[in-house]
Amino acid sequence: MSNEYDLVFIGSGHNALVCGAYLAKCGMKVGVFERLPFIGGGVTTVDGEGVEVPGQKEKVGKLLPGFKVNLHSMLHEWIHTGPVYKDLELEKYGARYAFQEKLMAMVYSDGSSIIHWKDLDRMEKEIERFSKKDAVEYKNFVKEYTDSINLLVASLFSPPIPDSVMSSLLEDTHMGRELLRIFKSSPRILIEERFESEALKTLMAVESTSALIADDRDGIGVLFAMLYPLLHKGGLGLCIGGSINLSKAIARIIEEKGGNVFTNSPVRRIIVENGIAKGIELEDGKKILAKKAVITNLNPKLTFLDQIGEENLDKDFIKQIKRLKADPISFIYPYLALNEPPKWKAEDKNPEVANTLCVGFGTDTVRDVQKLYNDIRIGLPSKQIGGQSVYPTVADPTQAPPGKHTALHWQWACYNLHDGGPEKWDEIKEEYGDYIVEQWRKFAPNFTPDNILARYIHTAIDCERVNPSMMEGAISALDMAGGQMFTMRPFHGYPPYRTPFENLYMCGPSCHPGGGCSGAPGYNAAGVIAEDLKLKKWWTPISIVPK
Repeated sequence: MSNEYDLVFIGSGHNALVCGAYLAKCGMKVGVFERLPFIGGGVTTVDGEGVEVPGQKEKVGKLLPGFKVNLHSMLHEWIHTGPVYKDLELEKYGARYAFQEKLMAMVYSDGSSIIHWKDLDRMEKEIERFSKKDAVEYKNFVKEYTDSINLLVASLFSPPIPDSVMSSLLEDTHMGRELLRIFKSSPRILIEERFESEALKTLMAVESTSALIADDRDGIGVLFAMLYPLLHKGGLGLCIGGSINLSKAIARIIEEKGGNVFTNSPVRRIIVENGIAKGIELEDGKKILAKKAVITNLNPKLTFLDQIGEENLDKDFIKQIKRLKADPISFIYPYLALNEPPKWKAEDKNPEVANTLCVGFGTDTVRDVQKLYNDIRIGLPSKQIGGQSVYPTVADPTQAPPGKHTALHWQWACYNLHDGGPEKWDEIKEEYGDYIVEQWRKFAPNFTPDNILARYIHTAIDCERVNPSMMEGAISALDMAGGQMFTMRPFHGYPPYRTPFENLYMCGPSCHPGGGCSGAPGYNAAGVIAEDLKLKKWWTPISIVPK
């Protein structure tokens, strides 16, 4: 292990790897230091035999050997949206994707269903079964925002600009003013004002919450407006062999350019002298020096309160860090090893539901979705089943032994239980997992004990123990709404991706634009660092501000 690099990264989440790969290709020697025995942060995969992780009482991902467990991120649309996948030629480095024409299905208690087709004309016909008016309106909705997609993508893959500048760019045209309204709106408002079919509205409400951001939250309408044009253009990608293959592909670029990516290398502190970041100290006492910069992928609380210390921080800055919040919507994931894939009750009326990669069940109406949110917000393990289930082996048979299958259900849940706190999940998760599978079986009758070979349950507190940057199990690191977005993410008073300390930068999902597998925070941070270090950019940057 070298004791000196141009750039030292704390954490190997995919944004750190993206940032490191861009800058490695600028000639920088990059060192990445990861506390876990595997890389990728939220974009990772472990084998079903399980992995020992510091702080966990049981092995993470313990299912059955040969059954792959994607711990967090699995369905990737955003990484194909911006420049990262193409710029870094990630397919060449081993990140290959499987895409399906069926993006998602919602199956309902009465045996009916609706399928979200990638082909827009086919989706129009699907919606016509429920509402001819909605079919026309949906097609218009997608086309409307397709016209603005370049601007919307630029808003993610460039540093955030002040609200006043954004307003000045958009307020002179009707569509611009509509976009400003959408930026401040919730997906729920946008759904309700345009559509009448309960089946379609519920499908869209569930899809809008796929990143665990409740669709009734104001200030995230831009993600909703982008989602549907992009789904119909690119679709949902499943990384073949597991999500970690995306992270491994990016890491290969760093290593190809002479850098190193280390696992089992926890960082104790950031070395700061006279207000300048000089390097890091590992838990074993080894010091790693950074000639140019230290870049952290960790959330601000871990970075500043734990690795720098309050005694070295301004009081007003400490207040900004301590008030950061996670999204109240978290999760509990039951992972299943199966003999055979689900056979849906809804197939009797609509055979096309079979072999769909992603299926939502349990919420028949938007009211059911809201009931689940309400239970979560008051700290209850809700009896209302909701969220999405995913069947990776439908699209990628390599994620299980030959002839076998995997499944998981993203059940939206709270982190902090009203009765017992987050640790209470350790006591009740198996019982609650039984309840989820029991409800699952009502929609997929073949989910019987003889079909389910093994089960692993991952809760929000398990997530935080494995990856402390996912505060309270928030896969976006911090709440993605209100005062924690755009120029306020994660704090104000400093240019984006920069910090109060010279040569110390941030690149993770705590920064703009937030969570999800996009690489956008890492891409944006790379641009900022390249400018500060006066490096020649080999890529063509995206800018939301006209030149």
